[in-house]
Amino acid sequence: MPVRYAVTSGSWSTGSIWDNGAVPLDGDDVYANGFNITIDQNINVLKFSNRLSPARVPALATPSMTSNTAPSGVAFASSAGVNSPAWQAFDQLTSTFWQSLTLNTGIIGYQFPTGKIIKQYAFLSWTSNVFNPTAWTFQGSNDGISYTTIETVTGFTPTISTWYIRNVSSNTTSYTYYRMNITVTGGSSPVIAELQMTESTGSVYGTIASGSFISTNNIQITASTPISTAFPGKSGIVSATTGPAFIITGSHTVYMSGSIQGGDASSGNGVRITNGGTLYVTGSISSGNAGGGSTDNYGLLIVTGSAFIRGNLRTNGDAGNTAGACVFINNGTASIVGDLYSATNHAPLAIGAGSAQVNFSGSAFILGTSTGNMQVQLRAANSGVLNYTGPVIGNNSSGIGLGVGTMTVNITGSVSTRGAASGLISTVASTINVNGSITSGPAVPGLQSTSTSGLVRVTGPLLSINNYPAVYSPRIQLISTSTPTYEFQTDTFPRDVIFYDAAYTSSLPAQTDVRSASLYGGSNEFSGSMIIPSSSDVRYGVPVDTITGSAANITPQDIFDYAVSSLTGSNTIGERLQNISTTQTTAATIAAFKGK
Repeated sequence: MPVRYAVTSGSWSTGSIWDNGAVPLDGDDVYANGFNITIDQNINVLKFSNRLSPARVPALATPSMTSNTAPSGVAFASSAGVNSPAWQAFDQLTSTFWQSLTLNTGIIGYQFPTGKIIKQYAFLSWTSNVFNPTAWTFQGSNDGISYTTIETVTGFTPTISTWYIRNVSSNTTSYTYYRMNITVTGGSSPVIAELQMTESTGSVYGTIASGSFISTNNIQITASTPISTAFPGKSGIVSATTGPAFIITGSHTVYMSGSIQGGDASSGNGVRITNGGTLYVTGSISSGNAGGGSTDNYGLLIVTGSAFIRGNLRTNGDAGNTAGACVFINNGTASIVGDLYSATNHAPLAIGAGSAQVNFSGSAFILGTSTGNMQVQLRAANSGVLNYTGPVIGNNSSGIGLGVGTMTVNITGSVSTRGAASGLISTVASTINVNGSITSGPAVPGLQSTSTSGLVRVTGPLLSINNYPAVYSPRIQLISTSTPTYEFQTDTFPRDVIFYDAAYTSSLPAQTDVRSASLYGGSNEFSGSMIIPSSSDVRYGVPVDTITGSAANITPQDIFDYAVSSLTGSNTIGERLQNISTTQTTAATIAAFKGK
């Protein structure tokens, strides 16, 4: 996972704009570093981002270590704590560190697989100066025993949590072992958060968290770092604290395989589509980690254009309801096949001013213990269409909220709530069509539309809980092709009464025509009463309901044979039959008598 960053603005395919003078390779981790990069070719990278690069020196020679020996080379130290091993000084994470077990002194180093002529090294000081070095030597070796001093530093005054880049361009010797030999600290055992080395003498460092990647042609992008639905980490496209990471401008198409994550502050969009661009995404989209009143840190912002998304939407952070949306659309079309995951006070999908059509198919989930969640929110006046397939569930915020505009909402799925807010709330003259059940909550209707100019059209069934109506609206219609039911609670609670459409019951079979104990009807409110005999009581081979008779056929011979087999026993039918006189037996008896 080599880290690469830009050293000037330009086209992706131009090697001179990159820190090592070459175009990033497949699997690289790429950063804008404050510059604007036009993507003019198909690319396959681990990630590209305008966040702060983990590499401070150009053409970083040390890899991102995950142990003392992986993925390559060897991280070593004179001593190390259990939770602060040597490799953590080379893991490209500023939150981890190496620490010596010896007061004031310690050695931290790295063995390259092949010799390197290191020209610069950089280290990150720790969060307290008592641990930071004030004197050390930077040394090289080819056997790990005899070291040559490349630089000696004394009387150094460090600042906490600061990167220091040291120029050792006078070194002309290739070594496989390099180390910092720390001899003095601020009074405690040495700590190094990060240690990086390079053979480059370049003077542009990875220190800027901004810039953008821009697409102006039809391209294919593969960014392979996955995003977790439980909690997003690094993503295919990651935005910095400000400005979009990736811009699609003009009427062309970008195909992307990978995930997208927004930034941490205003306008920190992961991807921004303008001027009619089209994006096809296979991968999840996450908002940024908003906080402190940050706004507009969307994973995907569609100003004007189209997006076709096959993946989940997941919000982060704790800003306003739409500040951290995964997808925000003003004008154009967004088609989403996936699920919505909402965290505190965020709507995964937000719709702004303009004319937008949104097609969504999936389910909505609430993460953690959060209670203020809205899955879809209309943020500004919009005369577009929302086609939503899946359940809409309210909690302490509505699942869908319509506060401005006259949007048409078509829902195929159930609407319900499990909190203090309805599944859908509209205060504007929107037309809402629900093809599915609507259920009230324990304290609110399942669907509320308060505008006298709005219209709610339903198919049912409708279920009232705790005496709250399933639908509260000045204007409501039953969709003509439906046969709805409406279940109410009576004043003799908890007894329920169900109202049926006339066409509903006439289309159902009579209870005497339905198998006994089988429930049917829209809410399983009917129970069949027809008794079906067991298979052993039905003649063999004769079908009855879902069974076939298994009783054996009985012939006259069967009856005779049984009678013959029952000759034993006094006064049995067999004995009586045996004693019956027939013409033949009588004649035989007379003949025998005459012969005497």
